Amino acid sequence: MVPSFKGAADNDNTVVDADSSVSSSDSNKPLADFFGFNESEVGMLLDKSAANYPQIADHKDEGMATIKDWYGGYRIGKCSEKYNPRSVCAFIEFFCSQLRDSKNRAAQSVPDALQSAAKVYWIAAGKPGLIETLIDKHRDQAADTIEQLIGEYKNRTSGDASPKPASRNSHTVSLQLPKPDVGIVASDECSTEEILALCLSAGYLIQNEPGYVCIPNREMYTVWCTFSKKADK
Repeated sequence: MVPSFKGAADNDNTVVDADSSVSSSDSNKPLADFFGFNESEVGMLLDKSAANYPQIADHKDEGMATIKDWYGGYRIGKCSEKYNPRSVCAFIEFFCSQLRDSKNRAAQSVPDALQSAAKVYWIAAGKPGLIETLIDKHRDQAADTIEQLIGEYKNRTSGDASPKPASRNSHTVSLQLPKPDVGIVASDECSTEEILALCLSAGYLIQNEPGYVCIPNREMYTVWCTFSKKADK
């Protein structure tokens, strides 16, 4: 993983100390579970979908594993295993459409529909934003760090359907991230550290262990592979 820095913004928009895995203020703790989907909410969405497509119920565990692999892995405050709501909803909508569009529902198997639906929905939300633009401009500069992030994720998920907890012992990069300058948003010149700071704030990365950042899930892994112009998914 790539070391993070003191003063990074976590997914709940509170300040995170790199030496602590919790928010600098516990006042937001009661609200943390209201951001992002949790596992039970994802399961509820699949159950509701099964009301119209009963065959989903027989493959719920497979569906949960697929969603966790692709869209889970986020942390908000002390709450772990949060899911990206937009991507989960887009996944389930596409998944059900694969079953609905088939004249004979048996002709489109649930595993095939799951495989078709498992893809990137993140960037589809709109035009390329600041982070995509900055990485595109600084790809050569950030290439080694991007490869380290991708390598750590591949190592962590090797042989498993879903990521294992991130550990600083694999593919560690000796890199101290400074607190980003607010003016970076208007600057064409920025360091790799500043780019990673923005990626952490925006959800492209997570601080899964104090002082370190990593890729949270397969959706973001695919996005980072795109950043590095790799076809390896």
